Amino acid sequence: MIYQTLLLSHEDGVAALTLNRPQSYNAISVTMLQELLLVLDEIEADDSLRAVLITGAGRAFSSGGDLTGPLDPEIDDPSVIPGLPPEHRDAVLARIGDKIGANLRAHHNPVAMRLHTFPKPVVCAVNGVAAGGAIGMALCCDIVVAARSARFVPVFTPTLAFVPDFACSWHLTRLLGAARASALALLGEPLSAEDAERHGLLWKVFDDAELVAGAMDIARRVGRNSRNANRLTKQAMQAAQRNDLSQQLALEADFQQHCGSTLDFIEGVLAFQQKRKPQFNRSPEPHT
Repeated sequence: MIYQTLLLSHEDGVAALTLNRPQSYNAISVTMLQELLLVLDEIEADDSLRAVLITGAGRAFSSGGDLTGPLDPEIDDPSVIPGLPPEHRDAVLARIGDKIGANLRAHHNPVAMRLHTFPKPVVCAVNGVAAGGAIGMALCCDIVVAARSARFVPVFTPTLAFVPDFACSWHLTRLLGAARASALALLGEPLSAEDAERHGLLWKVFDDAELVAGAMDIARRVGRNSRNANRLTKQAMQAAQRNDLSQQLALEADFQQHCGSTLDFIEGVLAFQQKRKPQFNRSPEPHT
């Protein structure tokens, strides 16, 4: 399938997915969000693809939400809105707010949830700036790496009078802690790749020229894991954020019971005993 805003290629079992609107620094449009859902369905259905790598074309990962279109269908120039008669102005503002909320519910939120729960590992390589919702898109992935020149710019509150979206508030609070997350959101100060790594927002920083190769190597490595074990490990790590200890121990036992009933586990044991690398995914896995 040909996409307007994305590039998709396959390499060694990895689906390489590139946000491809470089003229707008890969601004996140409704079309891009719709196409992301379609391409993720395509990748999930292809058993030869074991992992996903997401990055951006050109000099940026993404500038965040696309703000170039009209805010209201009746008004081309938003500068006239503050000067409208109060009743007319309030009606226009209400329509704009309704449109933004509807777009988040219909397009942004489904993509955030799809990435977060995608059954195959998703690696995100942040090249250049990730601003606004692009931070959330990256953090919805399982492993985030970045170029040394990358920056994370939370433009929501101080720049746009917005709140963090695309699951940013959820991820930042859990990864940074309440104090750091609140300061980052309210101040909107850019976070360098090195600081993002130090604070636990990402796994590793690569020199710019090594980013794509390094991220591809990570995607290949996780793709060699058992598909079944990858899927259940993702679910276990996510459940740990809401479970208490007894719930998580019970979940681990359930998942381990399932993993132990697969041929991949037998292959892992044999490979360990024979001092060789395992070759997983040799046969279909039973479903939970």
